[in-house]
Amino acid sequence: MTQRDLLDQLDLDLLNTENAPSLDLELDVIAIIKQCERNSGLGRDRFLDRINLCLRDTGQRVTKIQLNKWLSPSQENCVPAWVMPAICWALQSIEPMTALLNPLGFKPADMRADLLRQKAELDVSNKMRQQESKDLERALQQIMIRRR
Repeated sequence: MTQRDLLDQLDLDLLNTENAPSLDLELDVIAIIKQCERNSGLGRDRFLDRINLCLRDTGQRVTKIQLNKWLSPSQENCVPAWVMPAICWALQSIEPMTALLNPLGFKPADMRADLLRQKAELDVSNKMRQQESKDLERALQQIMIRRR
């Protein structure tokens, strides 16, 4: 059994498990957005301006009242999915999205991470092909030795 066979047998994808993960994330997402807002140093007004700048072509607009309600743990409202990318851009952080994906065992990846993953897969594939080539070469040598 090759290393690749072992890796293929590992099914770590939480999307395929029988038991559903806990997805009670509202307070976690709110806490992370607030922490990112504090870390950004933007302040609520500038944060809101950046959200709306990101949404300028969508026809959507977020008011300060809406944002305050979404980020208040005591409110019944939660942060809508359509505004999450704008929040991440406004805060220059993917942490809010990461919080949404964590229970499923995923993390957001940028272009660099995707290229690194592709390179690693190619490296593994090349190593396997090199090993196959060596095995074929040995088999050919054995055949040549037997014919002598």
